[in-house]
Amino acid sequence: MPRGKRTIRKIIIHHSASPTSTTVEDIDRWHKARGWSGIGYHYVCLQDGTIENGRPVNKRGAHTLNHNGDSIGICVTGNFQDYHCPKPRFDKLMKFVNELLQTHNLSWDHVYYHKQFSNTACCGHFLIEQLKQYLKSRRGTC
Repeated sequence: MPRGKRTIRKIIIHHSASPTSTTVEDIDRWHKARGWSGIGYHYVCLQDGTIENGRPVNKRGAHTLNHNGDSIGICVTGNFQDYHCPKPRFDKLMKFVNELLQTHNLSWDHVYYHKQFSNTACCGHFLIEQLKQYLKSRRGTC
């Protein structure tokens, strides 16, 4: 395997548990304050559904303990313990996830939310329910 390349086996969805107006720069600053080298997520889905780059994909993430080496972390700004992700935004997120799946030769069976790996509320009750419904309809497909 070429230097700097990582084998991606999963995509893990998170939420910022902060206002939807949160920026990549905000998250980067918070993670640096924790002593990290910078933002731990590879991508951030902003309030309007725009996907912004975080940590380079070829660099190990810092988003899910014991699963950072072979995963891509995507953070959706907002606190989905309190409300659903609006459908247009959710649809943009799922379109982007589908592109990642194709790029890394994965299926929808390789998409997870943080709570599946840790005792956490992430990515929020309402977004987890949306993801469960969506993934249920996609499992076993590319």
